[in-house]
Amino acid sequence: MISFLVKVDRFGILEEIFWSDPVWLISEAQHSIFSIFPDDHVEHLKENFKSSLLSDRPSCSQEKHPIKGLDVSIQCHLAVMQEHVLVFGHNGASGDYSIDRFMIAVLEQSIRSQFGDSSTTNHFEQIQMLNNELMNTHRKLQKANAQLKRLNEDLNNRLVKDSLTGLVSRYQYRSEMESTIAKAPHGIGMFCFIDIDNFKGINDTYGHAIGDEYLVEFAKRLRSIPSESATIPIRIAGDEFGLYIHDIKTDRKTFSDTLWENFKNSVTSTPIATTCGNLPISCSLGMAFYALDANDIYTLIDYADFAMYKAKQAGKATFMLFDPIEYKEAKNRQ
Repeated sequence: MISFLVKVDRFGILEEIFWSDPVWLISEAQHSIFSIFPDDHVEHLKENFKSSLLSDRPSCSQEKHPIKGLDVSIQCHLAVMQEHVLVFGHNGASGDYSIDRFMIAVLEQSIRSQFGDSSTTNHFEQIQMLNNELMNTHRKLQKANAQLKRLNEDLNNRLVKDSLTGLVSRYQYRSEMESTIAKAPHGIGMFCFIDIDNFKGINDTYGHAIGDEYLVEFAKRLRSIPSESATIPIRIAGDEFGLYIHDIKTDRKTFSDTLWENFKNSVTSTPIATTCGNLPISCSLGMAFYALDANDIYTLIDYADFAMYKAKQAGKATFMLFDPIEYKEAKNRQ
């Protein structure tokens, strides 16, 4: 499932990220919502975006737009708030969501936080005029937010495991990385973004149950990679994994070459055994270095993701280091 909610200005420039699932799809390093779409779709998207801004009501795009680097398409929903626009994107069926009511509810909550209770009433009355069912939806959203807040507080200092693989989950990877970095604040780290090549074919051919067996065994192998430094194995989403290693003692090239050899020996040297037989395994890796390429975790992961995408373009079953010149050129083309 692809889903995100962001606030942008009338030109599509990112102002706030409510959430992005997967987390790397939209990051603080990006400047425009249009950067997640292929170049040949951007102009058409911008025209649709401008047309939607002429309406005072939340709008839903009837078209599905492809996501750059992913084999999925999404629908976008817009809600205009003065000089800002809330953009909700997802690749589920439109009937699965109360899209307009949800967008309006988030809009009312944003107004409350920005203007205070005195002006919220008038704004809220205007929002009610758009949808008489808002109050019930809003109460449910408040209740869910309260439950989420309690859960986040409870999990703040605890490791949250991915339910399938037992690795650090996407919900806790940042705090785990921050905690590890804090123990050696002047150390150099490396984030490796890992994508299993052609995993969709395994799910399509053998079914999701075999796909889960495959991922569980892959996670075991990922944990077995030898390392002399603090290491955090992460399941980001689906067939995408991460590996963060901190306080590296060798230079960039030596470390990346050694890690790639260790990865091949521990993870991809032999097929993965499942109840449907032995299945091949290969991966594309992208590496970016903390304190060298970036000092922000979200930016670091975005850079590693870009490098992984370059490894895919190079033919898969290889690794690439983050190249800031290539990254800048790619962003300029967007």
